[in-house]
Amino acid sequence: MNFKNYLSLLLLVCFVGFVNAQEESFPPVDHGFFATPTIVPSFAEQMRNGTFIEGLSGREEREQIDGPEVNPKHKHVNNVIPGKGLPAEGQEDPLARAAAQSLKYPGRDAIFQNLNANNGPSFTPTDPTVAVGPNHVIAGWNVGFRIFNKDLTPITNSASLNTIFSGAVIGDPIFLYDHETDRFIITEFSNNPNGFKVAVSQGPDPVNDGWFVYQGQFNTGAFPDYTKFSIWHDGYYVTANIGSSNRLFVVEREKMLLGEPAQFQSFQLPGIVTSGFYSPQVFNALGTDLPETPATVVYQQDDSWGGVANDHLKLWSVTLDWDTPANSSISSAVQIPVTPFSGVFNGGSFANLPQPGGGPAIDAMQATVMNQAQLRKFPTYNSAVLNFAVKVNASGANQAGIRWYELRQDVGGGPWTIHQEGTYTSTGEKSAFNGSMAIDIEGNIGMSYSTIGTRDVQERVAINYTGRFEDDPLGEMTIAENQMALSTANNPNTRYADYSHTTIDPTDGLTFYNNNEFFNNNRRNVLNAFKIAPNFNDDLGAVQIVTPVSGPLTDDEEVIITIRNFGSEPKSNFDVYYNIDGGTNVVETFTGTLDPLENADYTFTTTADLSIVDETYTITAGTDLTGDEDPGNDEVSVDVTNEPLDINDIPLEGADLVVVNQGNNQFEAILSTNIDIADKVFINVYNISGQIIAYNLLDNVDGKYTYNLDMSYASSGVYLVRVGTNNQGFVKRIIVR
Repeated sequence: MNFKNYLSLLLLVCFVGFVNAQEESFPPVDHGFFATPTIVPSFAEQMRNGTFIEGLSGREEREQIDGPEVNPKHKHVNNVIPGKGLPAEGQEDPLARAAAQSLKYPGRDAIFQNLNANNGPSFTPTDPTVAVGPNHVIAGWNVGFRIFNKDLTPITNSASLNTIFSGAVIGDPIFLYDHETDRFIITEFSNNPNGFKVAVSQGPDPVNDGWFVYQGQFNTGAFPDYTKFSIWHDGYYVTANIGSSNRLFVVEREKMLLGEPAQFQSFQLPGIVTSGFYSPQVFNALGTDLPETPATVVYQQDDSWGGVANDHLKLWSVTLDWDTPANSSISSAVQIPVTPFSGVFNGGSFANLPQPGGGPAIDAMQATVMNQAQLRKFPTYNSAVLNFAVKVNASGANQAGIRWYELRQDVGGGPWTIHQEGTYTSTGEKSAFNGSMAIDIEGNIGMSYSTIGTRDVQERVAINYTGRFEDDPLGEMTIAENQMALSTANNPNTRYADYSHTTIDPTDGLTFYNNNEFFNNNRRNVLNAFKIAPNFNDDLGAVQIVTPVSGPLTDDEEVIITIRNFGSEPKSNFDVYYNIDGGTNVVETFTGTLDPLENADYTFTTTADLSIVDETYTITAGTDLTGDEDPGNDEVSVDVTNEPLDINDIPLEGADLVVVNQGNNQFEAILSTNIDIADKVFINVYNISGQIIAYNLLDNVDGKYTYNLDMSYASSGVYLVRVGTNNQGFVKRIIVR
């Protein structure tokens, strides 16, 4: 059993009484209101007749290096309790370390990119959003939008949202593409009256098709800050950071697609607890095969908040009846325990992540399910992905990571369960935050995110992506961090982006498109398209050198490498090689068959002479496939040093782990240091890829925790032993020969 699943199961057993045994249902608070659309001509027609409203350009734009702040964040009563919750102050995120040590595959450069997506006015923040159809990309920002070809070359000039909506433009737009009906959706919120506006294209061409525009009638009572929109089979769903009791709204999708009067319903979210900022989301359905099950609302619940006993996800399901709206209902909250996380920065303030060289600290966007929580229906299950920012470092300046989840549900409905969870951290101890995830038609997950570094790596705001293949070890983002854009200036404001947006090209179902904020002299949006799935038929490469590693080395060292088929066709009987310090290649043949996206270890029959004490050797290894379509990932290198090494002298960062009997491929681990624990200590053993191969819970016997772990089945190489509690852990490297 994968350790992360094991831990989730353990938590579920411990907190079985924590989960609602039986759901209740609650009727809508408001319903039965009809909104009638106006017809707005196509943008092409507006450009012909002179009514197309462009954004600022030229000199006007250049004078707005960092434009005025719009829509100040609304925070209600702060519900964070200092010192409450796990992990406690000074303790690391329990999932971060193993994930950071996992095997990483090289990412590919962005397929398409536009570094100046919003060439209109600069506002703080930009609220990046993007919708992708069969032939067009619409990128939106706080007050405007622009339409592009799929290769991200622009078709139109930047346009004000006033070219489609009337009245004041105050922002927080979300753009969507409804794949099932081949329509684009443009939204923004409104303060006159308080509510939101929705425009639905009359066809699949956002330039040449007109729009059904609904505004002024979807009234939310209080101002609906931070609106987030989602597509479901029976409606367009809206959540908001709103002070009133109604925090979920639904509009009648079927009628809006026809340009007919559409109904509007609103619901409470029974049992919701927040830090003072309300950011639940409804799963947004991707693809043409939308689930017929009730829509699901999801929100994180942090035990650092008052009223939350243990970290968990809270879910509500919504059943709609448009014929008899009073029969619609929302369920009571179902609670799913998770591995503990700390989601509070600076007591809940909006200034958290320091910038290199000074300037205001950037908002980490804590306590927020990031845009969007996305769902895709597969033949036997529904899969949903979501993420939010967590604090990952034990001490010092704030370092953010991204806690992410894949939930699964039977295709016919029923309970959601955690299929996998992980905490993603950036390289060089940079903060990773502002994540946006999606899942492609093959089950691969892509995540774009922002980073900033003031610790090991000093780096301004950058836009990156990572991801994982469907069959990778659970809980791991296996694509190495791939930088797509790096800021040339710091953010002059604590406000940053507010959200980003990743979606999937509906044409191939595999290409991820992302819109995010960076600083290219001034505040700008960058559009990127990237892909996780294989790009080529014939593509092999080496991904790591397993052994040798630094330590006491001999003149007869075994060389083991991990190779991978990055392509979409099986490959057999190809050459592999290694060399020492750039010398003559040792060439041998891998005689097995490597299926697409499969890894295999290869042990060379020719050993290496690394016998000079204190000498550092560079080992390079790779694959040599005739016709390889991507030679850039063929080989890897590592430096190893022949140094005397006593494994028991390696510090354990605060704990005393003694390892004995190593020569027999067995060891006994004794944790004798007194650490703060409730009742149990765990011991886990990982291989160099970060995959757990053994685990156990240890009992406290006379202040010692002893476990005889049989390693006789393990191959030679490097292993990581981790000991600790659910709240803290320590790692030590073990070399098995």
